Parts: sequence; C-alpha cells; structure tokens
Amino acid sequence: MSVLHRIRVWVRNPKNYVILGAVSASLVGIAKACPLLFPSHLYRPIMEAYKGGKRIQPSMSQIQEFEDVCMELGIKTDSFSTFITSQWDLKVKGLPFLPSGVQYGIPLLFVDEPVLSNTQFAENVRVNLASEEGSRFKQSLQLSVKARKFALAKGVVHAHQCFAAYPVLFAPVAVVAGFASTFTVQVIAGMFPLSVTAFFVGSAFFCTYRYLTGVLNKHHDLKSDQIVAKLGQSYVEGGIEFYEKNLQRNKALRILLGTKGEKLYSYYGNVTPGVIWSRGAALTVKRENLVQILKSLNVK
Repeated sequence: MSVLHRIRVWVRNPKNYVILGAVSASLVGIAKACPLLFPSHLYRPIMEAYKGGKRIQPSMSQIQEFEDVCMELGIKTDSFSTFITSQWDLKVKGLPFLPSGVQYGIPLLFVDEPVLSNTQFAENVRVNLASEEGSRFKQSLQLSVKARKFALAKGVVHAHQCFAAYPVLFAPVAVVAGFASTFTVQVIAGMFPLSVTAFFVGSAFFCTYRYLTGVLNKHHDLKSDQIVAKLGQSYVEGGIEFYEKNLQRNKALRILLGTKGEKLYSYYGNVTPGVIWSRGAALTVKRENLVQILKSLNVK
C-alpha cells in the first residue's frame, strides 16, 4: 500500500477529516496572527530604517507631530512604539490591547525637507530624478504638516480600531468552512475523488476569502478617513493634499519605472488592484470623499 493511498484512506475517516480541518485552521490562524502578536520581533526588524549599521531614531518634530495627533484623537500613546521606516508609507502592525502593543513606523521622509538619495525603486530599475517626472516625484514627497498629521492620524485610528485583526479572525473561519463544504459536497455528490473536490472547493473558498478581505480593507480604509475627518477642516485639507501627492507620486513612477510602473500604477495614479483582492480603496475615491466632506464643512 502506497503512502498516498494510506493518506487518502486516513482522510476519508470523518474523525480524522475533522482533526485535519481543525489543525489546518489553527495553523492558518497562527500564521496570520503572529505578526500582530509579536510585531516587535517579526515586523519591525524588516521595516525599520538603518544608517551605518545603527537604527535611525525619530526626530523631535516627528515625535511631537505623532503625540499631537494622538492627543487630538484622545488616544494614549502608551501602547505605541514609534520607529523610523525607509518606506514611503506608514508601516503599522500590532494590537493596542496586547502586551506587545503597536509598532508604529513613521516614514523617514515625513519631515519638512525630505532627502531622497536612493534612485533604485523596483528590482534593478533605476530612475532619473533630474528629469521632469523625477522632479514631480520629488515634489510629491514634500508634505505639509497638515498632510503628515492626517496620515499619522489615520495610522493611529487604524491601529486603535483593531482593523488589522478582522482578516486574521476571518482566515481560520474560511478554512473551516472550506473543509466543511468539501466534506458536504463529497457526501452529496461523491462522483469525483476527494482530492479533486477539495481542490475546486478550496480554490472557490480561497477566492472568496481574498475578495471579502479586499472588500473589508476598502471599508476600513474609508472608515478611517471619516474618523480622522471629524477632527476638523485642517485634517480634511491635509487628507486631500496627502492623497493628491500620492497620486502625483504614482503617476510619476508609472513613467519613471517604464513597463514595471505601468503594471504597478494606473493612468490616474491609483495602485493597480489584484484580480480578486484589494489592499484598500482607490486613492481617487478617498480624495473625492474628502473633497465632498470639505464642501459640506464650507457650506456650514
């Protein structure tokens, strides 16, 4: 009797099948939860910026802006640990109610006069920052205090609302549902081998999971904007500037990176979404929502 045949016989046992489903769901849940449970060990070392072998520390102005944002939101900074990331966007991971707290990565470029020394942005592609598009790209990185505070506030809200926990909780549920559906289909219409049924049902549930997490990401993205917008007109104006600068940056990169840029960014500057998954709402949608909020504030 071959090993594969023994495995098939073992899996066909309902009790063993339940055990396999439970173990699979647990492993998926653990894999998804680990970066949230241990962000200082599994996330921060990857995202943190270094110079000369030493960590780059947040400047006094960056710390002050972060603390001002938290104070205006009414959120304590005790559960947040700030660090500097070399990425262009905020890098936030963790849950505020856990002992490890939230690791909050502030971009190195979040200063009044950002310095851009690296010209390699995608694999082996180097860009010409002296060109017209290069100049537009550099301008897109210069954010006002209002724009920076909007971005910082959105990151704080996203962490404080524990939005990152939803996909983690949803993942093992999707795995259990997939196993249960596979078993049900096999019992009702067992004309195909279990492996074939598991493949098609599993693929369907994986696509469904990716699609629903994309929808969830969009919802939380827009909800975070709405919460930050309640802080006042200054934050709304900062948000509009922030998204306009992001669109300007992406449109410039679309040209600077050539074919790679055309794949990453749309003509309007939005990040190209996946076929069934999206990291969040489109930049143009978020900007337009804030424009409408600003109009309503001006009417009042």
